[in-house]
Amino acid sequence: PNFDIVTGCDLSLASERAAFMQYRKRHKPLVVAMSPICGPFSGWSRMNRKMFPETWKTKHQYATVLARFCGEIAFAQYEDGLDWLNEQPHNSDLYSISPWPQIQAHSRTVEGKFDQCQVGAVTEDGEAPRKKFPCRR
Repeated sequence: PNFDIVTGCDLSLASERAAFMQYRKRHKPLVVAMSPICGPFSGWSRMNRKMFPETWKTKHQYATVLARFCGEIAFAQYEDGLDWLNEQPHNSDLYSISPWPQIQAHSRTVEGKFDQCQVGAVTEDGEAPRKKFPCRR
């Protein structure tokens, strides 16, 4: 199943996060694929932080809740001998937020970088994207 705002699941809410973790514990998915909000952690956010500090702060606080939750999921998957995948732009600041530094140091964590076009991503104009995005597992 897909757990995100598009399907009516708001993981910024503690009750929804708890429900997801109960589902995960019960069904033990082999791999949880995650792609939390990247905007407040990307390169452009550094400029937005200076130019629009209040807006940046609001968006960063919201995204941080999801970043931490994804980290909790990764740890829970490790504890159960299962896997996870997290997609974020190269040099994302997400990985500086707890518990991500500990996850990165975990012996099972690996990182791979690839062009988005390798997985079929295209821009609105149908062109291949130019950014590389690392995936961690």
